[in-house]
Amino acid sequence: MGLTQDGLAQILGVTFQQIQKYEAGHSRMSAGRLREVAIALKKPISFFYEPFESTGRKSHAAETRLRVKDLRRDAKKLIDQIGDADDLQVAVRLLQALETN
Repeated sequence: MGLTQDGLAQILGVTFQQIQKYEAGHSRMSAGRLREVAIALKKPISFFYEPFESTGRKSHAAETRLRVKDLRRDAKKLIDQIGDADDLQVAVRLLQALETN
């Protein structure tokens, strides 16, 4: 977006560490703070949300696809937090073992 974490932090009046926590999902952001971020980045609030359907009851298959998508997102976040190469290798082997099942 052309803005560093430090730059965004200065605009919002928080530390860059707080911005890092928001990005990593370690801290929740209030609706008011999200509005401030949207203004700072010159983006609509909808920019921060994935599109979704709200047209009644979803089929079991559609619900399963959404759940899998959410779980993949969560797994990617957790993998990104692994800093040790050996731990990351163990995680990859575990995922590979699950893939063959």
